[in-house]
Amino acid sequence: MSNNNLTVKKNNNDMSQNVSFTYVLTGTGWAEAMIKIGDNEIKMDISYLCDPLTDFLMALYAINPVNLMKYSGAQRLLHSKFLVTWLGESLSHELCLHYDSDGVLDIVIKSFDADEKRPKKKIVFADTCSYYEFLKAVIDSLSALLSKHGIVGYADTWAGHEGFPFVEFIKLRHYLETGKLYKSRIVKLPGYKDACDTVHCSFLKKDISYLTQKK
Repeated sequence: MSNNNLTVKKNNNDMSQNVSFTYVLTGTGWAEAMIKIGDNEIKMDISYLCDPLTDFLMALYAINPVNLMKYSGAQRLLHSKFLVTWLGESLSHELCLHYDSDGVLDIVIKSFDADEKRPKKKIVFADTCSYYEFLKAVIDSLSALLSKHGIVGYADTWAGHEGFPFVEFIKLRHYLETGKLYKSRIVKLPGYKDACDTVHCSFLKKDISYLTQKK
């Protein structure tokens, strides 16, 4: 833990430091996440008051470097940063994920008391690492989570939400393996003439393989 003047370390020339991420369910509606970059580590308790994995994976997909290629200039800068809030019991955390450039991910985490009317946020973690290595650590940890709890088990443990964020997980794992975004096929509906009368299709076996394969 450090003070509010903590700044992100710019190690753009050395992305070889060890990157770790773990996410474990600690009870019904409770989880613990750990992020470690080099010697810099933080653990966060997370409650059922939020949907942490959905928001987290959506953020990692939004700032994906291939996804950002559709933007330029100020729009690219705007979309390269994403905030995620993880609500806890005694402390909550706001994660700022920023894809900087050349594969570099900046992570700044602030803690705050969500029960306060005007919570004071304090920087408790700030570091930089490879986006690819961080994403790989996340997907590996969540793959282990799925293997341990299963689809229904996870949903029953994290009750009150829509369950595991499969779509984002599949798309991000596909990116790790191919360096490309996952694109579904556009299929024209027979008997319809309008251009909007199309549907998107993916290959079910391929989708399932991304959920079941080992890291």
